Amino acid sequence: MSDLLAARGIGSVHVPMLRLVGTGAQAPDGVPDQVLVTSAAAVRFAQGLVGLLADADLVAVGPATASALEAAGLCVKAVGEGGGVAALALLRPDAEDVWYIGAEQPSPGLDAALSARGITRWSVYRAEMQPVAVRDEGIDAVVFTSGRTVEAYVQANGIPELPVAVLGPATQDAAEQLGLQVSVCAERPTLADLAEAIAGLF
Repeated sequence: MSDLLAARGIGSVHVPMLRLVGTGAQAPDGVPDQVLVTSAAAVRFAQGLVGLLADADLVAVGPATASALEAAGLCVKAVGEGGGVAALALLRPDAEDVWYIGAEQPSPGLDAALSARGITRWSVYRAEMQPVAVRDEGIDAVVFTSGRTVEAYVQANGIPELPVAVLGPATQDAAEQLGLQVSVCAERPTLADLAEAIAGLF
């Protein structure tokens, strides 16, 4: 994200509000035909990934996840460009055994889509909040990439008075439910789209 903003002439300060922790969950029984992997972190936390998925068709949520899978020695069948729900649409509808590998709490839209299709979940990590107080002197906007991040920020700092940029509708909904006024929302839930949206503020 910092690189994407820098390419548009925008400086940034990254303040982590979440800590990713492995769940230690074991892989589901059986061998999947297709697998949706929704973050590079999933590759890091899923144990025995290469042996389990060697023969499955893999769909990565985006290029960073695809790179992490390929670096682990796996072949990626398709790469999404618009978040988890869009990547889910790349799965074949006729596949019998489909897995999701990712966060314990996916976005509400993805959570509903996974349930509707009856996809087997392997939740390999969770995001734990670590609220951090932020000094806003010299800051022109605040950027949030998940609802949990918004929650952690508000817990430590209250409602920001600065312009707020968010990663997609799910994050916008979470922000507005907490009382934030969103200035810009990425057209698609990708970092590149978010960087474009932020650039439009200046």
